[in-house]
Amino acid sequence: VSISKLNPDGSDLIYATYRGGSTGEYPNTLLVSEQDELVVFGVTSSSDFPTGTGAFDPSYNGDSDFTVTKFSQDGSAIVGSTYMGSAGYESMLSMGPGGGGDAFTDEIGNVYCVSGTGSGFPTTPGAYQPAFGGGEFDGVVFCLNNDLTLLNWSTYLGSTNDEICSGLARDAQGDIYLIGSTRSSGFPTTPGTFQQALSGGADAYVAKLSGDGSALLYGTFFGTDMDDYGCFIQLDINGDVFVHGTTGGAIPIQPVG
Repeated sequence: VSISKLNPDGSDLIYATYRGGSTGEYPNTLLVSEQDELVVFGVTSSSDFPTGTGAFDPSYNGDSDFTVTKFSQDGSAIVGSTYMGSAGYESMLSMGPGGGGDAFTDEIGNVYCVSGTGSGFPTTPGAYQPAFGGGEFDGVVFCLNNDLTLLNWSTYLGSTNDEICSGLARDAQGDIYLIGSTRSSGFPTTPGTFQQALSGGADAYVAKLSGDGSALLYGTFFGTDMDDYGCFIQLDINGDVFVHGTTGGAIPIQPVG
């Protein structure tokens, strides 16, 4: 992974650095925390990826692992760095077009990440879905503390076929909004939401988890009779949810006004 920071008008390189081990690394998401520290979420196949002091998981788990790294403000030091994974395969590859993972930091620097994983991924007591649902991979949502030494919480989100989480947002109450893609007719939905059943081979989904990952507050499919993939999600100041993705079918159009 190569990381570069430029000044606001692009005329000066403030810092640049490598980050990786002896095999391959692939960054997916980067963001800057409220503490002005850069966070990079990605995947590695290196058993010697450099982790930080007291890392939650300092050891490579196998095949490929997620990595989460937080840099100091000037890029000269690591605030924290850890593996996150199972003995199987962690991947940023999307089920279709669009994102394969995302990350977010809260006001105290906790790091929230989403993507897709196979069985054996670490979850925490009280998690909404502590066990792998099935298929090749499930969505996964997890939260690490500000120096990446503790796993605050972690949960799967999926059913008996394939899922991935592609994007996340967090509201003022601390609840987590997710978008992704599913091929499971049994993906969890909640009463009264927009679309209760799978429409095609793959549908997008939108879900809301409690801020500690212990409860599904709502879940809905969003798709057509063709393949649909959810990519990104954002909230406005009123808490309305904006979603972005791709479709092979006819998404319902709602006139404005």
